[in-house]
Amino acid sequence: MRESNTSTTTAAQDAGEEPWLESHSSASKPGLKERAGEKLSAARDKASATANEFAEGAKQRLHDTSENAKARYSQTRDQVAAKAAETKKGVQSSFERHPLAYMAGAVAAGVALGLAIPRSRKERSKIAETGQKLRSAASRAKDEATRAARSAADAASERFEEEVKDSEPAAHEKD
Repeated sequence: MRESNTSTTTAAQDAGEEPWLESHSSASKPGLKERAGEKLSAARDKASATANEFAEGAKQRLHDTSENAKARYSQTRDQVAAKAAETKKGVQSSFERHPLAYMAGAVAAGVALGLAIPRSRKERSKIAETGQKLRSAASRAKDEATRAARSAADAASERFEEEVKDSEPAAHEKD
């Protein structure tokens, strides 16, 4: 059945007649096209106006946010500068009252940094040589001190024994 409608429409078109759909559609009525175009144009204008309003609102919010951020930045910068000046005055005052403590702190920091730096092979070999020399010198000094102490102890012991011997005849004479 569908095929017959199609063939009829085609035959009608061949004869120069309007197809059935076009002859009965509301689009072919006079003025309908113009009214649809006007409504479409009005809808387009309204959508464009709404988009512009939205864009303007977004632009204003962005501007307000930017101004707020600038104000907060400026305020924070001023607060930090004030705190820095206050801290500087406090440190200067403390330094004037306790200069030796600051010097000791600086020396300690320098020593800590110096110890933190890795030693080179040359430094390690020099330190090893110096350490060996110091250990040898200390060992010799200990040996000499030990000998001197033994010698002094021996001499003291001998004197004590002599004094004891000398005092024995005197003790016997009294008896």
